[in-house]
Amino acid sequence: MTYLERITYETGNVVANAQFVLKNAYRLKVLLEDLKGLNDYTKGSQALFIAEDKAKKAFEDARGKASEEILKAFEESPLSERDKKELRSVLLKRDYVVFSYFVENAYALGKEDVAIYESKINELQDIVSLERKLNGRLCEEADKVYPQYQ
Repeated sequence: MTYLERITYETGNVVANAQFVLKNAYRLKVLLEDLKGLNDYTKGSQALFIAEDKAKKAFEDARGKASEEILKAFEESPLSERDKKELRSVLLKRDYVVFSYFVENAYALGKEDVAIYESKINELQDIVSLERKLNGRLCEEADKVYPQYQ
């Protein structure tokens, strides 16, 4: 794989992982919010199914929205401040990669310097690493909420 192919591959990883982070952030948000309204009569797999469906719909509704608009939905959510902060970072970095990464780096990449290629690949891999860690944490937190629905 050439350096430019690797950079293109890593930009795809950034976008793909950002989608999973956002999906799981909505999932955790809805699970935590709906958990507050549960009682002995409303608990069970049906409540869990409804929450998962609401999270899927919220994620789908976020398509085409700017990151700032998406982040407003999380301002009052029960997600931890750390998760909100990292979600903000992930979405802003996703925007950078999607909207201006190649334009801003065209001159540097055009030099065909191995050191520049390597630094750009490392920059993208760092973003992917942040996304994967956040996504894993969001999934773990959601898994901890599941038993409370039973």
